[in-house]
Amino acid sequence: MAQRAGFEASPRLVGDWIASGLLAGPQKRGLGRGRGSEAVWSAEQANLFLRLLRAHLVARRVKTLCNLPVWLWLTEGDDYVPLSQARRAMATWATGSTWTAQRHARRAVRMTLDQLDREELPLTKRRQLEKLLVDALVAGKLDEVRLAQVSERQGSAKVEGLVRIIQARYAALRNLPGVEDGLYVRARDLYRLLRPATHPGGPELEEAANRACVDLCTILGVLLREGEPLGVE
Repeated sequence: MAQRAGFEASPRLVGDWIASGLLAGPQKRGLGRGRGSEAVWSAEQANLFLRLLRAHLVARRVKTLCNLPVWLWLTEGDDYVPLSQARRAMATWATGSTWTAQRHARRAVRMTLDQLDREELPLTKRRQLEKLLVDALVAGKLDEVRLAQVSERQGSAKVEGLVRIIQARYAALRNLPGVEDGLYVRARDLYRLLRPATHPGGPELEEAANRACVDLCTILGVLLREGEPLGVE
């Protein structure tokens, strides 16, 4: 199938993708008495395989490719990607998301703070908040007193909301293996409710697909910390 579509895919690549959750495992189909069996995939998984091969030409990291099966599970449901596969993909993505490491924590914080402009958070305050949040992710504990001091000016509600988003993601990453299936389903329902309208083939659709893992991680974290409002409209 891959060769007919113009791609090269070794058995090792397929095996690695199954193990990481990019693909579901094949189903065995009997060929008749004494003729053994063959491994087959559903039409949905075959389509996913070709989409992964196309994406792999640009995105070489497995962590990045994990967004595709997770996004399809979020938007198309279990008939397209089973929850067990989506969970494996999330686990693979989370393994590459070592937020307790200083460098990764700083990158995550900066991406979040980029949502604020200078009127909402002056440069000096931004640097203080960045250090505070990086230290919080590395240590696993937020200095609430220091946070209040840093975010006391304009934009404090939004700043505190972004802080809670980071805390939610951190909570999900720490607890991901133990998250129950029912919570995943609740998170999917919320994702479908909250995600903005997208146009087929539009840039916003591609952006949503590329953010699937981090968005699901955020919603799972919010549910794990249920009762604590995000503070962001």
